[in-house]
Amino acid sequence: MWTISVLAGIPPPPFTRRPGSADSRWSFWKSESAGPIVSIIFFVLLFLSGVWFPLTAGSGLAKAANYFPVHHLIRATAAPCDTAPGASPYAWHDLLVVAISGAAGLVVAVRRFQWEPHRR
Repeated sequence: MWTISVLAGIPPPPFTRRPGSADSRWSFWKSESAGPIVSIIFFVLLFLSGVWFPLTAGSGLAKAANYFPVHHLIRATAAPCDTAPGASPYAWHDLLVVAISGAAGLVVAVRRFQWEPHRR
């Protein structure tokens, strides 16, 4: 399974054994699997937030995208490009949502970070 995944350029499944490992632990909790897992989650989040296609206003996907901070980051980045004369070039509401989600992520990271890895 690992060989097929590597040759195809696809991240290997997280619940498979590492090649050449003698232990019976699964690779999901290994540090090597963090990158592919985060990448999969991030690209799904980008897809649902409307990065690669415009979201139709009022659709279910547009309503769900409002809960993701990436959607607000996209809107805040595009806001200076299409403003009316005399209007503020900044989307303050979207910037506030991004700042709040960043602060919440910082609080979680500070509370959960450990220099030494936790053994299971």
